[in-house]
Amino acid sequence: MSDTGQKDFSELSRQVSERQARTFVELIIDVLNALENHNQHSVGSDPQTADGRPPVLKGKENSVTSQSRVRSLLMLALAPVLFLNAQFSVGQSINEQKKAVVFIFGTIHPLNPDKTAITDTDGNQVGVEIPLGTGFFVDYPDQRPGCEIVYLVTAKHVLQDADGAFLPSVRIRMNLRSPVGDEQFGFISDIPVTDPQGNLLWFHSQNQAEDVVALPLLPDEREFEFTAIPTTMFLSDRTLNSGAAAEGDELYFIGLMEQYYGAKRNYPLVRRGTLALLTDEDIDTPTGRQKVLIAELESWPGNSGAPVFLLGGRRDSAPAAGNTVEFLGIIVPVF
Repeated sequence: MSDTGQKDFSELSRQVSERQARTFVELIIDVLNALENHNQHSVGSDPQTADGRPPVLKGKENSVTSQSRVRSLLMLALAPVLFLNAQFSVGQSINEQKKAVVFIFGTIHPLNPDKTAITDTDGNQVGVEIPLGTGFFVDYPDQRPGCEIVYLVTAKHVLQDADGAFLPSVRIRMNLRSPVGDEQFGFISDIPVTDPQGNLLWFHSQNQAEDVVALPLLPDEREFEFTAIPTTMFLSDRTLNSGAAAEGDELYFIGLMEQYYGAKRNYPLVRRGTLALLTDEDIDTPTGRQKVLIAELESWPGNSGAPVFLLGGRRDSAPAAGNTVEFLGIIVPVF
């Protein structure tokens, strides 16, 4: 790993106070160093994809002020991460998949129309804590016996402030195994996003157009009710290019709906749509040219970062025997 990358992950390891999470960070460093030594070139974190600048900022402003629905074509980030076998259930139902989804919260600083900071009567910049978007857990088993890595995955722009800078930290809201009073949810707080210089600490592509990030993070299984998406559900490039997936295929995603996400517990939203365009060519996006899929889905603020699943065996006919459900990507920008 490069000196800069090593420094970034060392800083991340110091900032993650929870011992188990820190162990996973250190494990990641070991794995990446081994891969780099073997391949003799630097490791890119996660190939992903796009949504950004004005649309991103506008989306964030809308998440504060607008309750209107948006029906549009969404770009889905491909996540061809090198994952292996998983101990989490492969044949997951939608109810099980909902347990892998978390709601990401953070404090943003709204801007005036002229892009200056909004301040209070004392001249202090106004900060507003809001739901930023959706995240989900992915399970990555390590070759070492008994070792597994659980990643928190989301869209990169979910972690950005209104001015486009990355937030210092975020927190995630998850359902509890046992209620505390009337509340059935809790938070994991102070999850670091950047180092003191504002550099992003999460795994991310060197291509700034790509919009997927991942962080090793394993919640306390005694406290939180959760699962992870097994990587055996990931749709491979070979399958994608074989004709097994095509325009018209049915999709669904699971995510946060900002207008209502639950008063006492998390209630993820499930919405369906279709795969609208599948191409092996790069597509112009707000953040640059990259590989994306186009899907026709109805989306609300807060859906960014939501996992998208492909329903196999449902094209041009009634559901066929032996239908499969595979992880396809995540929701990023709006066309």
